[in-house]
Amino acid sequence: MKIPGIIAIMLFVIFTMPAGAGVTMSTGNATVSVTGETAVIPIRVDGFQDGLSGFNISIALSNPGVADIEALDFPAWAVLQESSETEPGSAWLKAVDLEETIGPGSTGVTLAFLTVRANSAGTTSLNTSVRQMSDDNGDSVDVYRVNGTFTCGIPGPEPATLTIPLQTGWNLVSTPRTLADGHRNASEVFGQVDTGSRSLFTYDASLRNWRQIKASDPIRPLDAIWIYSMSETAILLTFNGAATLSLQKDLPPGWNLVGCPDISQAPAHSALRSVSGNWTTAIGFNPLTQRYETSIVNGGSGSHTDEAPVYPGKGYWLFMRNPGILETIAG
Repeated sequence: MKIPGIIAIMLFVIFTMPAGAGVTMSTGNATVSVTGETAVIPIRVDGFQDGLSGFNISIALSNPGVADIEALDFPAWAVLQESSETEPGSAWLKAVDLEETIGPGSTGVTLAFLTVRANSAGTTSLNTSVRQMSDDNGDSVDVYRVNGTFTCGIPGPEPATLTIPLQTGWNLVSTPRTLADGHRNASEVFGQVDTGSRSLFTYDASLRNWRQIKASDPIRPLDAIWIYSMSETAILLTFNGAATLSLQKDLPPGWNLVGCPDISQAPAHSALRSVSGNWTTAIGFNPLTQRYETSIVNGGSGSHTDEAPVYPGKGYWLFMRNPGILETIAG
């Protein structure tokens, strides 16, 4: 099958193309048992290709009745720090890197620590937004945000839905769980996305061939799909709500196109533990920059560390030295 030219070019340069200037900013998750208890939650960024000169971000709780932001703390490298007074449901904070501690290629960088205090049983999202983030060249940094959650009380069931943001251009997406009836095939999941008449594609590693996704094709867990969007939008995945069982995908040797197997972000070595002895390299795609991200190497360190997170809803190229079976991670 003839594949879109831009994807063919992406594959051709998969090892030689430098990662783009976009980064991923993720807020951690925390669960406490009783009201009054606190948790310290980090905000981290991966993928500073040109270092960091400074940032100005804000955070808001989707359900401020559940928790308060009690304190904001910075790591040692952050100087000229400023932050808002802690408020019931929101805060802002900013700092600069005068000593150029966060240089080119830095990953796993902690921007701040939030101390969150539980007020009542329930769950709230920790939603971040970026007012400004600049690299060492003074250029603005594109930021892909992954929000965290704070839960007080016995954790509830897994979320029933997952929202995946789509950027203008190509996006590589997946579902970590089985989708509900009426929300399962390609037309039901992607029907509202203006693709500019471009087809959706996935890759069949067993046949080493591209496959065009038809409107009636089911969207299966652990499969990754290329979709083009004419504008920024989002898709909503609705899960079937059944008991979470382990789902599997056979992976032959060589390059495979796979979805994140976990409902929450997790270090690559943890999320891929079902094939831990068989995979060598994982490569994500940054839809903001339309470039591949820095590769994650099994057992790697530095900018290629396997501590780097993989994210639910995203797709990845995964190289297998031996065949294996990728399994979803039950909640």
